Amino acid sequence: MILLTRPQGAASGTKTRLEAQGRAVLLDPLLELSFFPPERLLGGAVPDALVVTSSNGARAIARHSELEKLAALPVWTVGSRTTAALRELGFSEPRGEAPDVGHLAALLAKEAPQSLLYLAAENRAAELSELLPMHKVRTEVVYRATPASALAPDTIAALRNGKITDVLHYSRRLAEYYVALADAAGLGSQSLTPRQLCLSEQVAAPLREAGAKSIRVAGTPKEDALIGLLD
Repeated sequence: MILLTRPQGAASGTKTRLEAQGRAVLLDPLLELSFFPPERLLGGAVPDALVVTSSNGARAIARHSELEKLAALPVWTVGSRTTAALRELGFSEPRGEAPDVGHLAALLAKEAPQSLLYLAAENRAAELSELLPMHKVRTEVVYRATPASALAPDTIAALRNGKITDVLHYSRRLAEYYVALADAAGLGSQSLTPRQLCLSEQVAAPLREAGAKSIRVAGTPKEDALIGLLD
């Protein structure tokens, strides 16, 4: 059985895809998402480009009144899932796509100074404005990710009974929550016994620190590569 810990909206498509392959899936979202983009995102001055570092940022503007104008802007993204989510909303291919915020900042640092509108989470690991002092970055918080207070009882039971063979990890933050909540549940090494399949080395880091021995990392930070690790 495969354990998915992604938020409900993002995980539903993955769950359907895996079940279509004949795989048993247990879904236990460790983050609850809420979307609240400002009524006016563009304001008076239209930015030179848009920056979206999570597919959740794309979901946050899916029904926004200014979506058509936003989709007309050049966009910079983090991750193929973000790019795909924006493409579904009518955006063109990104000017640049990077595996994480640090690499994206490095790409943008090579560009001429410009104004950037950053669609961000309420809690985020990095401040783009601090990484890009040469640009004028306006950060707009469009969603919140609230961590779960505990693993679901079904998840705890499945881990204790050895029914979970693989855990899919899509972000470092989710991996950290998984380790912390498993520890709080008293699971110890039982939570680390299944194969820990990670989107990147950055995602795998908290699991390595926790002592997981069976860790596999996708060759590229894309869901197809991550799911390919199951074979």
